[in-house]
Amino acid sequence: MGLSAASLEWLRSVHDAASSPAGVADPLDTALELGQIAAQIPAWQEPMRAIMAKLLGASSQPSSTARSRIERCPQVVDVDFPNLAMTRAEWVRNSLHLTLAPASPDPSHITEFRIVGVEPRIWWQTGIDGAATDVRSDCVVVRSPLVAGDLAFTPGSY
Repeated sequence: MGLSAASLEWLRSVHDAASSPAGVADPLDTALELGQIAAQIPAWQEPMRAIMAKLLGASSQPSSTARSRIERCPQVVDVDFPNLAMTRAEWVRNSLHLTLAPASPDPSHITEFRIVGVEPRIWWQTGIDGAATDVRSDCVVVRSPLVAGDLAFTPGSY
């Protein structure tokens, strides 16, 4: 006998709301905390252990390597939202494709965002005229006119 889908959803929402300052849980922390909770469930409550395993998507046993098993991926951060939204952020082969969608396009205004978690190397940028990149050791800074359009970033040489 297990919990209903509604009960599982309630458990997730209570946990997420309680474990994050703005109601936004870090999935890595959530997985670790749920794993720790699952480890406290007595063996005779095997159905609950199975439910916790489903919530984690893997073994319900806590692991000191849980963070290392979940690979961090590059992210676009510091977007000037709500002035600019991205309707697409997708890796296709080795290229990052972004679609910029400004609330009020203004080609004379320059917006800036960063791509973190990528190698510090030359990134070939194509798409919006006037867009430029600045490669730093910890990120790629992108500056672009505040216009709608597509940008593609492809790694070049080191």
